[in-house]
Amino acid sequence: MNLYKNLSIIATVILLLFSMLSVYYGIISPPPLVTYTTDEHFISESGVFLWYGCTPRTLEWAGLPSIFIAYSLFIIQCVSQIVSHFSELHQITDFLKIFDDNAYYYLNHRNEFVLWERAAQIIIVGIILFNTVRFILKSSHFLLTNHTKVILVLLCVCVESIWVTITLIRPEAISGSLFIYVVLRILFTEKITPQIATTIFILFIVTVSQRLIFLFITPFIIGSLAIHLCAQKIALKTYLNYSLVILFALFTFIPFALTDTFVVLKSFFGVIFIKMHQSPMPTFFNYAFILDFLSSPLSIFFTICTIVGTWFLLKVYPSKTIILMYLGNLLFFLFTSLKSAQLYPSHLFPATMMSIILIGFGFVGVIQTQKEHLKKYLVTVFCLLLVVNSVYGIYHNNKRMTAEQINLAEAISWINSLDNNETIALELDFDGFIPKNLACLEREKQANISEAYRVDKLSKLLKIPVSDSTQQVNALPIIAQAFASEDEKLMDVEYQILLKNIHTDSSKRFNTYYFFDTSSMMSHCMVRDEAYQKFEENQYHYLISAKQLTKYKSIKAFDKDGGAKYWVYEQKGFSKVLAD
Repeated sequence: MNLYKNLSIIATVILLLFSMLSVYYGIISPPPLVTYTTDEHFISESGVFLWYGCTPRTLEWAGLPSIFIAYSLFIIQCVSQIVSHFSELHQITDFLKIFDDNAYYYLNHRNEFVLWERAAQIIIVGIILFNTVRFILKSSHFLLTNHTKVILVLLCVCVESIWVTITLIRPEAISGSLFIYVVLRILFTEKITPQIATTIFILFIVTVSQRLIFLFITPFIIGSLAIHLCAQKIALKTYLNYSLVILFALFTFIPFALTDTFVVLKSFFGVIFIKMHQSPMPTFFNYAFILDFLSSPLSIFFTICTIVGTWFLLKVYPSKTIILMYLGNLLFFLFTSLKSAQLYPSHLFPATMMSIILIGFGFVGVIQTQKEHLKKYLVTVFCLLLVVNSVYGIYHNNKRMTAEQINLAEAISWINSLDNNETIALELDFDGFIPKNLACLEREKQANISEAYRVDKLSKLLKIPVSDSTQQVNALPIIAQAFASEDEKLMDVEYQILLKNIHTDSSKRFNTYYFFDTSSMMSHCMVRDEAYQKFEENQYHYLISAKQLTKYKSIKAFDKDGGAKYWVYEQKGFSKVLAD
């Protein structure tokens, strides 16, 4: 079978295969808790409550296109109900109440919203990858030979980092696929006009608005586009006109850079600073992360291909300046990232996406040294390796998450079998999964607006000691509240909606108290030792802990291998009247 002649069909089939796998594992048969991580709720929550004027909780990412998806899904749901009940609506308040009703429904059925978002994300990523494949196939760049096109197409369609994250409502899948398209357009478009450059830069802005960490690749994007345009005689007025279009796009896709500047600075740059300096490393780089990465034979193979691809492109790419900027930006990003004490694969996501092209040309460089009859077999084996690796990655990720969540899911199911309004102290892991009763909501709402809590949070963020002079919020800089309380403002709106509508809901609810190793910056959470002490004082009927207690015998254990384990303890002397 001629791979190149049938490449468009092969790529489409593989794209459909991965899309169907994503639909199966993300929508039809997701993990026990539906969500892979609690972070997934942040985007949908931010999109829904954007209608209430709340600053998004995700500006560390920033995930704005994903937030817009949630924003759009919510208004579609509201408009559909307005249309279906239009004859029953007589006043403006009747229309607005539909928004409140849908927000209340969302707060009690978050997982349904997550599934709709996943479906939208799978479609969007599929469209982006399809257009990426089409660009590679139609490109007439001299470096994109038949073998190169086969390898690049399969690499782009089989990116494990994208397909493993596509079922997560996080920024990686959309930003990664869009970034690959942007880089390919820059490197392999023979002539970039001002119109094309503007389109590419706007797409890069969308990428950054989805995942702010791509901001560090800006030098390559601007520099390479400038080099392409410098070769053409373009009037200064044309540059200015397109610059205004780009500036307009920048603040259209990242409006919070203007409206919530301090929040963006705190969320993004503040978090980067903390991750780099939170705990000093004994080594110059994060060697633990590097060694863990190199423990996989496949990672070593791709690293070798990356090195060979770097040498190959330096040798053959027509513009040495552009390719040096590409490699220089990649090395700079790797250098700064590997200096971080707290490092996860998602933090190196831009480097992973940039390496894909180098891996492709690295393998091209290898096969060019082989005899003609071997090239076809090597390309076929490489392509099969990519497909199998990504399919296994998707399967393994779902299997791992199912094992990690099974104990928590079974514990939640057991809690829901208890009597209505039962009083329970729980690990913070359970927050968001257990319906809260009226007493719990009122208590948490008061804690959320507590001045003592906000002073404590501000003092920790500003690194100042809490003293008599700072015991009131107004004693601290007023502007500090603008960037320190966005989560509390959003939570306050949520508590208002829940408290206003809870009387209309007859479903089972519980009086829950949450605890963690530290209660820092969480108004509704106490420290572990305090929860244990109150349990001894008969203030809770049940306590569910991730640590076994020597003083008590557990009445139930959720201790299957694979994830966190939980033990349930009952306080026989508990009296609901005394507790109230």
